[in-house]
Parts: sequence; structure tokens; C-alpha cells
Amino acid sequence: PSICFAHFHLGSPVSGRLFQGRLKFLGRAMLFLPLAVALLQVAQAGFLTSASSGECVGGLAAGSLDIGGTPLAYLSTLQPGKIASQGSAMTLQHNSGLSVMSACDKHEWKPENIMQFKLLGRTLRFTVDLSGVGCACNVAFYLIGMPAKDLQGLPSRGTNRGEEPPYYCDANQVGGQWCPEIDIMEANNRVFSSTPHKCDAPTRHGHYNQCDRIGCFTSTKDMKRSYGPGSSYTVNMLAPFDVSTEFLEQDGTLIGLRTTLEQGGRHVFFDHSNCTKRDLAALSSAMRDGMSLRITYWGSDSQTMAWMDRPVCGWQYCGGLNAGDVVISDISVSNGTSFAKPEADALQKEIDRKPPQDVYIDVLKRFSGKRLSILLGSSMRGSFVLAAAFVCLASFMGVALLMVSRRLCSRHSLQDFERQMPTGDVLLAAAPPSGTYDRLPLAAHLDHSEAFA
Repeated sequence: PSICFAHFHLGSPVSGRLFQGRLKFLGRAMLFLPLAVALLQVAQAGFLTSASSGECVGGLAAGSLDIGGTPLAYLSTLQPGKIASQGSAMTLQHNSGLSVMSACDKHEWKPENIMQFKLLGRTLRFTVDLSGVGCACNVAFYLIGMPAKDLQGLPSRGTNRGEEPPYYCDANQVGGQWCPEIDIMEANNRVFSSTPHKCDAPTRHGHYNQCDRIGCFTSTKDMKRSYGPGSSYTVNMLAPFDVSTEFLEQDGTLIGLRTTLEQGGRHVFFDHSNCTKRDLAALSSAMRDGMSLRITYWGSDSQTMAWMDRPVCGWQYCGGLNAGDVVISDISVSNGTSFAKPEADALQKEIDRKPPQDVYIDVLKRFSGKRLSILLGSSMRGSFVLAAAFVCLASFMGVALLMVSRRLCSRHSLQDFERQMPTGDVLLAAAPPSGTYDRLPLAAHLDHSEAFA
């Protein structure tokens, strides 16, 4: 007001009124400044979707997601109000699920938009915070052969999907359609499990009629103090941790899986050794074609989830404070795997440093069964290496026996020569090609004992 008064009276009436109008406009603008700042803060906190989420929100769309090693991904869901994303992180509420898509569509779930992950010979990683996800709850991060195909090989929406999206399928026929499934993570804050599910061979059009519902199940339930809430566990569920799964392949065939949980330099390993070669090989075709990434958060009473978390969990219910939000971030796909590589490198160093027989005796002491076959590689190469090891060992033993026998024979021959040779003669033994021996006289007569000495 003082500025306005000074300019109004010191200047001309016209200029004073003009300046006064400008001040009124500035004052009104100042009233909206706190609201604008508040809106910016809300947007930065992720409650509003900005350009970072690709402007793909509304209807079936739940935003975009940065996934390392892939083009920009989009999230489609039937529960848009329960999923939020920003940058490389997403938050899921209880009773929600999403699929990762290659294009944004707010109105229709199109099969050609379902992103296909081709992971043979590659590694899939992500970070997860399950601190608020209690017993009887299940956060599932898994691959499926979606979209399902009908008998003619065309994408099938399904007719008995329940709460599942169009084209959904899995190894338990949830939603009414079968397809291969790899459960990379099914977990809460007390149990972490991972389960590949193979299917019977599909028809020539890619339609599946039956799958292995149980799969080759691996769980931290069988690993004492490996996983749980608190610092006494290898992986403390009260803090985020990293998950990586390596898909080992040979000539286009899946031959091994390894899942690693990592937190602060501590590790929990799943080698999936309970999966047979046939189990894994049966997943190869689906993995070569590409599999869809599906993430869900579900659960209700303890009986429903007893297969996963009993006896670690009791009679809890998945709801309320026991079903807090889950945050998954930093999903990435990278080429190559590190499966068994450190051990193989150590083995090679020992081969360079030690005699063959020592190396393979050590190997047999430290490794057995499947781990030995993995280190040696293919069955043909492994057979060759083992055969070479036994040949070396047999040769070593043969040389030792030969040295002992020669020493004994030498002693025996010396005694014979001493008995047979006349005094004053010397026997010079040579082994010409004919194998005969010649007695040669010497000009000087030496005592035979001196000559042998």
C-alpha cells in the first residue's frame, strides 16, 4: 500500500492508476502461489501422474515403467486405483494385479500389446520391499505363456476367467486356460518360494491341454534362518532386498535356473536342483517364443496360503495392517549369466597349478552329483575329463609301481652278478637294439666290487 500511495501521488494520475492495477494483479497471483507449490509437491510425491509415467493412466492403464534392457513398458490392470508407478518403481495394494505391456491402451487389452520377455541365457533382476506383507498374503512375480491360444492357434480371451484379464493362462488353469509358468517369486515377509511349472507338449498350433500344477517347488522354509523379519536372518524382511534369476541355456534349451536373494552382501541361493533336466527342457519352447510378466498381490485366510507359508506361519489373515503395500523397483534384463562361473574359474586355476591327479581328487572331494556335472559342462566333455583324470591317476600309480619294481630288480640283479662273475673280471652291460648283452675284457684288472661301486 505504501508503494502504491507514493507512486499515485508523486506521479501522474494516469501512471499511478496503471501501476495500481498491476499491483492488484500481482497480489491476486500471489494468492495462488501457495496452491501451485502444493500441487507441485504432490506431483513430485507421485500422487499425480506426470510425463515420467508416459501419461498412460486411466481406464485399464496404470502408468508406465522403466525396465532396464527393454523399451518403455506400460502397466495394464483391472484395478487401476490400487496400482501406482513412477520411473522404475511401482506400488501395489492388496487384491491387485498387473501385466507388463509394450504399448499404452486405456480401453482394450490387446494380445499384440503384451510384452514378451525372451530370457534364455539372460538374467532378470528386481528389488522388492515386502516388509508390510504378512502371513497368508502372496506377492507373486511370475512369467506365463500369455496370450493363451485356442485350438486353431489364435489368441484366446477365455470364457471362464473370473477376475483374470483377457488372454490370461497359467499352469493351474486359473482363468480357464493352460500355459507354462515360472514363478520367480511367491512371497510374504516370512517365506520366499520359487517354482517352475512345465506343461505337456502343446499341439502344433501352440495350444496346451495340461500342465504340472505343483511344479518343482523351492522355498526358504527348508533353509533355517535364511529369510524372515529381523537382523538374525540372512535376508531381513524389514528392509528391501534384491532378487535375480539366471536362465542358463545351451543350444537354445533351458538347462538350469538359479535364483539369488541379496541384501547387504548376504545371499540366499536357490539352485532349483529338485527340477529335473526334463522339467527345465520342457519350458524351452515357451521361453524361446517369449513369456509375459505378471505381478499380483493376493491372499485371504491362512488355509488358502497354507501350501506356501505353513508351518512358518500360523492362523493369520491377509488383511488390514497385515496386508500393507508392496514396492517393486529397478526391474532389469541383462544378457548372459554368472551361473557356476566363480567355481569354474577357481577350478581352472587349480588345473594350471596342480598335477592332474591332485586336481581331480580335490574336485571329487568338494563337488558331487549335479554340481560336478555342471562344472564339467556337457555330458560328453564331462566323460572325457573324468576319463582323463582316471588315466592320469592310473599312470601315476603305474610309474610308482615301476620305480619300486626296478629298484627291487636292481638289487636282485646285483646279487646275481656278484655270485656269477669271477674275481678280476668286469661286466659291462649294454642294451643294444637286439637286446643282447656283451662281456668285454678290460686292460686293467679291477676288483669287481670296486667296479660296481
